[in-house]
Amino acid sequence: RALHRRRLHRLVNPVARRTVIHELRDYLFLHEDFAVYEPHFHNLCIPIRGHEHGVLINAWKSESADSVRFFTLWAYEDLGERARLRAKLASNARWTQEFLPQVRHLAQSQTLRVLVPTATQDASELCDARAVKYLREYQCASGHAPGVLSTLQAGLSDRPDAGCIWTVEFPDPNALFHLSRLAEDPLRAAKAPIKNTVTRELIPAL
Repeated sequence: RALHRRRLHRLVNPVARRTVIHELRDYLFLHEDFAVYEPHFHNLCIPIRGHEHGVLINAWKSESADSVRFFTLWAYEDLGERARLRAKLASNARWTQEFLPQVRHLAQSQTLRVLVPTATQDASELCDARAVKYLREYQCASGHAPGVLSTLQAGLSDRPDAGCIWTVEFPDPNALFHLSRLAEDPLRAAKAPIKNTVTRELIPAL
């Protein structure tokens, strides 16, 4: 457990990390299907994956009247390690025979994004499994993500609740993600080249 905590700190702390990527997985469920999926996630997915197939940083859910979005955030040293560990997981008999057959039909959709942590990365905030968070996806005009990132970081530079910011490796390099406890969009009043902002209130799910 102590070894896991040290590795987790290194994977979410930009001062301690070398090359690190985070993978954000986003699942859409109907309420009744998520009620079936959630215990399998805790009782099968987490024990089977352990810390040997990527490090689970945190998990959250975002609820609406008719659906639940379930987010998990995983850390890897780099894309090569991610590919190697995903292949290793795909050959795990418990994963393929115990977990997947019970859950693969439950999600309405699944999206994954590979994120790159920026210097604005509060490890304690990211790993906090108690507080409600707000996840914002900024869809920037093509080629303008670096400028929007600078504006966002400047606006948060003196705030203790700045949270965490990522650029996106794929699928959309023109997007940015921001996770914090801030209910109000820090770029709401900024004249930034943003085409759309999606905000989700996240409830801890670990």
